[in-house]
Order: sequence, then C-alpha cells, then structure tokens
Amino acid sequence: MNAVGRGDFRRQITVKGDDELSNIVRVFNDMSKNIYQINSRLRRFSEFTFFLFQQQTEDDILNLTLEYLEKIFLVDCAEIFLQRNNQDTVLRSSESCNGKNVYTKDLYINNVTIGTVKIYRTDALTEDEQSTFGLFATVVSRAIEKIRDYEQVTQIQEELLHFERLSTVGIMVGTILHEVNNPLSVIMGYSEMIISEPLEKKNVQNYAKGILESSLRIKKTIDDMLIFLRRSDREKVCMDLNEIVRIVLRLKNIDLRKKNIKVFTELSEAPVKAYIIPNQIEQVLLNIINNAEYAMFQFHGGGILSIKTRSINENVEVVIEDNGPGMSEDVLGKIFDFFFTTKPPGEGTGLGLPIVSKIIESHNGKIDVKSEKGKGTTFIISIPRAHDDKETA
Repeated sequence: MNAVGRGDFRRQITVKGDDELSNIVRVFNDMSKNIYQINSRLRRFSEFTFFLFQQQTEDDILNLTLEYLEKIFLVDCAEIFLQRNNQDTVLRSSESCNGKNVYTKDLYINNVTIGTVKIYRTDALTEDEQSTFGLFATVVSRAIEKIRDYEQVTQIQEELLHFERLSTVGIMVGTILHEVNNPLSVIMGYSEMIISEPLEKKNVQNYAKGILESSLRIKKTIDDMLIFLRRSDREKVCMDLNEIVRIVLRLKNIDLRKKNIKVFTELSEAPVKAYIIPNQIEQVLLNIINNAEYAMFQFHGGGILSIKTRSINENVEVVIEDNGPGMSEDVLGKIFDFFFTTKPPGEGTGLGLPIVSKIIESHNGKIDVKSEKGKGTTFIISIPRAHDDKETA
C-alpha cells in the first residue's frame, strides 16, 4: 500500500480471502494496474511525439508510426495506408493482419483524408485506449502535413532561385555572345584560309591548333553557363570557395571590363572549404557582384571591386567590397525584403538579395552588410567550415 502511495503502481497487494475487505483490495489492485498501464501508454505516446517531429521524410514517419503502434497499443498487427502523389503506400507490421477487434482512424490534412491507421487486437480497446488512438492519428497527420509543407516551400524556393538564375543570364547575354563570337570569328578565319589557300603542313597544323583553342574557349564558356543554369541538387558537397569565386569571375570578366570596373582578389592560400550546393553559392556571389557592378557604373562610370576569402575560427568567409554609392540606413534595413529594389521599373525584380539571404541561411551561415552613403558597400558571407576533407568537389 505504501509503495502504491509513492507512485509505484506495479505493486499488487496480496489477497487471500473472499470477504468484503479482500474484494476492496482486489478492486484497488485492478485500479493500480490500470493506472500503471495508462501511465506507461502516456509515457510512450509522449516519447513517440517527441521523435515523430524530428523525422525528415514521410517514410521515416511511417516506419516510426508502425513501431509505436505496436509499443503503445500492444496490437496483434498494425497497418498504415497513405496517399501520395506518385503512388499509394501500405505498410504492415506483419505479412497478414488478422484480429478479432479492428480499429481504424483517418489521417487527414485540411479536412481531406490522406490515409488511414488500422490496428488489430485480440482484446477490445478500452475507452482510454480508443481516445489515445484518436490522438495518435491526429499527431501523425500533423507530422505528415509539416513534411509536405516543408517540401512545398522548398520547391517554391528552388523555382524562385532558378528564375533568378535565368534573370541573371539575361543580364549576361551580351557577355555570352561576346565570349562565343570572338573565337568563332577566329575559327571561321582559319577554316577559310585552310580551304582557299594551298598551305604547307606546318601552317595547316598551326591553323588547326588555333581552331582547337578557339573551340575549347567556346566550350568552356558554354560549360560554365550550363553549370550555372543547372537545377540545384539538394545534397551539399565539400568544396573550396576559392574555386567558386574563380568560376564566377570568369563568367563576369567581360561585363566588368566593359563597365570599367577593376577587380582585385585576395584569395586565401589555404583552401577555404565548406559543405555547399555549388551553383547556389555561385548565384549568391553573382547577385552581389551584379548589384555592385550596377551601382558603381551608375555612380561614377566604373569602380573597384575587391573580393577576398578567409578562414575565421569555425567559419569560412567571402568578403565582397565595392566603392559605389553605398546605402542609407533605411535602404540597408530593407535590402533582404522580397520585391524591394532601388532600381528603376523593369531593371530589378527585388528577388536577388532575399534569395541570397535564404540560400546562406539554408547553409547554416549568415550574411552581414556594411554600407554608408557615399562610401561603398561590403558584404561578408560566412559559412561553417568543413572539417571532413575526404569528399571534395
């Protein structure tokens, strides 16, 4: 009795007689047993809820749900049915589900049924167990809804990112044409000379070498652009940010020279490695450089762009600095707001820097901006440093 009073409801009082007091003790024992079962069920349900909302995929949720249906309700068999876009899924805890008592609860999102949870038991569920089963189905529904909402938001972000990349390519189309047209003219000239003139073998070889070099230059330009335009993979790879800077500067080289903008780089001699999605970080750097290019050219017809990389404690950083017009405190406070732009209508979407911010956030990093009216702007991009260098892109 004292043990039960201390909360140990597993203890049972020994009963031998059939008198009224013994019957009261038996009722007390049954009550203690029920309380212990309810407490155990609630403890496991609390444990299940804790783990449930840490799952990353619907499959993880379904497997965990099946496991805890057996743990919480002591079922003969458990079954989950879930409707999906590509195919419906059915999971069972055993090959064939049979039982005297069958209980079913719907899974739903926004009042639309998306599946069912079914359990088979020899014994009937108590009223308390039925109530817990209903709550169980509700939290599973919410967990699946959370995963689907996240996937939908991620898809929208990826579409915005791709749209912004296409917009950037539109801005750079002059550079692309220039990079292709010049070597193409060389190829055509050498080809005409080979066709129209009798040439010595040595001259033919020299012309062929010029054709090959120009062809490789065109191929490099197209390859760089295709790499930039490719859809983002979700998986991060370990990569040196110095290489990302070099790729972006190759893409921007002609544009910056045409706008009379000098580029100075101070890249870390040691690799500055981080786990990144490469073309997303390329997009980040391109957006910031495009904005700096526009601002400096509008302000004084040219300028100086400085880019440096460095490792600081547990982070790697890319610092991009321009000597453009800078920004007021009011503008600085709004640059990461969607659809905010200081450019004239038709010249800016207001998507670039908000997407930059979201990309860096998804890399567990941060972006700081320092600017003063008339004194230029500095962007400092900081991303956690990679400690495992085994897999390097």
